[in-house]
This record gives sequence, C-alpha cells and structure tokens, in this order.
Amino acid sequence: KQLLERERQRVINEETRPEPLPPAKRKQFEAERVEAATKRERRLEEELQAKADADAESAPEAIQALEKKLAELQDLRRRVVDLMERKKTYWEKLAEKDREAAARAAR
Repeated sequence: KQLLERERQRVINEETRPEPLPPAKRKQFEAERVEAATKRERRLEEELQAKADADAESAPEAIQALEKKLAELQDLRRRVVDLMERKKTYWEKLAEKDREAAARAAR
C-alpha cells in the first residue's frame, strides 16, 4: 500500500514539475528577476529617504511639543507635591488640636 502511494506521488510530481528552461531562457528569466529586485530596492530606498526627509522636517515641531508636555508634567508634579505637603501639615495641625483638646479634657 505504501509502495502504491509513493508511486502515485512520484507520478503526480513528475506530471506537475515544470519543464526545465533552456539556458538562454533561464538567463533571461534570472536577468528579469534581478532587474525587478533592483527596482524594488530603489523604490524602497526612495520611500525611506522621503520618510527620513519628512521626519527631519517635522522633528523641531515634535521636540517643541514634547518640551511643552514635559513642562506641563513638571508643573503638575510640583502642584501634587505642594498639595501633599499641605495635606500633611493639615493632618499634623489637626492632630495637634486633638492632643490639645485631650490635654484640656484631662485637666
């Protein structure tokens, strides 16, 4: 059974195998493939260069936007630290008042 299956696969492979190209056609085919690959490379290089140029032009604006965001974040951080300090002093004052009230009540 396995021999029959292998023989069947061999026959299918032989029937579907393309005919080998003659040397002249093979060289032409290879030359066309190389030319197409070269064109793709050139197109990709041009696209990458165009993207790099566009990125270079927009870089200063992007840097300014990031610097502005950084300044906003630093300002927010300062405000949070300030609020935390105020909260701390509020609770300290409240605890001091509670101690004073407890001391008065103890007298």
